Amino acid sequence: MASVSTAHIDTGRKRARYESIGVGEYWRFDATGGRYYGEPLVGERLVDGRYERMEVRRELDGTVRGYSPTLDIYWVWELQRDGDREAYLRLYDPATGRRLLSYTELLEAREAARATTAAYNRVAAANDRAAAADARADAAEAENRSLREQIRRLLGR
Repeated sequence: MASVSTAHIDTGRKRARYESIGVGEYWRFDATGGRYYGEPLVGERLVDGRYERMEVRRELDGTVRGYSPTLDIYWVWELQRDGDREAYLRLYDPATGRRLLSYTELLEAREAARATTAAYNRVAAANDRAAAADARADAAEAENRSLREQIRRLLGR
């Protein structure tokens, strides 16, 4: 992630260090669209001990996309679609084309799933209580019929 205080390190010392220790891919993301790195998204792959640029494409809508064979994902720099000019780094699954959830979105989805499960459990418990009440009512009606029949026999009717 580019910033005014780290951009020169990301493209210099850090890049050289990663290259020297054999980090297979090195991706840099610049949310400003290129103010710090000259472009929004840069990917490099280690080939014979040296970093070589990977293909990164700019789509017609301004989205910038690069494929990581190591992770088997697309890194995507995209602008918010709601009119603000803020850019985000998104990850996409190449097999499905679907965006992977961010950590925050994953937590929100997990919380929503928990809430749905809790609501389902409450409804299931209410249904169980209603079924038990129906069973008790059916048993009481059957007992009532049986007692009426016994009373009729005793009275000789």
